[in-house]
Amino acid sequence: MNDENGQKKVLLGWIDEDRDILIDFLSRFIQAKSPDPPGDTREAAGHIKRHLDQKGLP
Repeated sequence: MNDENGQKKVLLGWIDEDRDILIDFLSRFIQAKSPDPPGDTREAAGHIKRHLDQKGLP
């Protein structure tokens, strides 16, 4: 197995392990209001910030 296939397998494993977390995050992100115009993305950005804060990431 070449390195690219190995990396793909690892990535797919991570996605599978965190499937429920990813689905919840993306579902809530899609539901966040970000109307255009006027391009108000504060709710969507806030969702991402809360997620990162919960993970202890800057």
